[in-house]
Amino acid sequence: MNNIDVIDRKILYQLSINSRQSNNQLAKKTGIKNNIVNYRIKKLEEHNIIRGYHTVTNTYSMFGISTIRFHYSFDLVPSDIEQKINQFICENKNISFAVRTFGAFDLSFLYHYHNIKDIYTFNLQFKKNFGSYIKKETISHYIYEYYRPLEYLLKQPEKHKWITTGIKNIPSLSHQEINILSALAENARIQLYELAQKVGLTSETISKKIRHMIKSGIIIGFRPSIDITKLGYESYKLNISLKNHHNRKAIIQYLEDNPHLIYIDFTFGENDLEFEFHLKNLNELADIIMDINTHFPDSIRHYNYVMREKMLKFSYFPKEPSFEKP
Repeated sequence: MNNIDVIDRKILYQLSINSRQSNNQLAKKTGIKNNIVNYRIKKLEEHNIIRGYHTVTNTYSMFGISTIRFHYSFDLVPSDIEQKINQFICENKNISFAVRTFGAFDLSFLYHYHNIKDIYTFNLQFKKNFGSYIKKETISHYIYEYYRPLEYLLKQPEKHKWITTGIKNIPSLSHQEINILSALAENARIQLYELAQKVGLTSETISKKIRHMIKSGIIIGFRPSIDITKLGYESYKLNISLKNHHNRKAIIQYLEDNPHLIYIDFTFGENDLEFEFHLKNLNELADIIMDINTHFPDSIRHYNYVMREKMLKFSYFPKEPSFEKP
């Protein structure tokens, strides 16, 4: 099903805006009949083009949790050790996002912590287990991200506002709201009656609480997990260190016109700018780099890039992080 048509593209684009939209809402916005929308979504799921649906939240800051990102490059690692590394990462409750990559580094993940000792403890344990294979380790503090729906799926891309995820002052959550978010984190398109059975509340109460959490900024949005390789694209991360920091904002604004730019990560540590593109090949990334150099000469000190190989773990909602003694 790699050759998706315009109907699939319209549906995927709308889901990338809000994957909790009903099939009726999707039908109205795409101009496609309801039964066809339902059929196409099922087919996209069956072929693993849509692999799930995530609820994006701002809850980490509310729990007093900060985020740090690790990048690792490894020497040649036997396949059984690689599997053990992946398992170690996936089983750690403090890690919400982890990805295997090709390029400047081999592994990247987000680790959530309460204090600096938590990072030390984790890092010590990781190196006890796998330190002999580590070639390079870099750490940066993750602050927030910009996200934009998949405009490139349309022949005439729509201009959509960036959605910000990250630090924000939000109200405390009730146990009922935590239970709702926990269920939504597993499946953002879960029906209200199913959600009601899971959390023991009425559908009307749940609907009101979801609307409240959206309005208060606890819930940022609902997004699908899409295997873009089956659409003919790869995910490339471009990391830039600047020579001329006065051009930082101008470079961001310039690249915002590219519909293939999906994420902008804001961190401090290793890089000054971080952009994630969905592109067909490495040549397209090379063209983007050359274009930046042409429009902003002598602004870049150096850059590196990676291509996503495999997603190991992904969630926006904390699963009761645990902090163990070294």
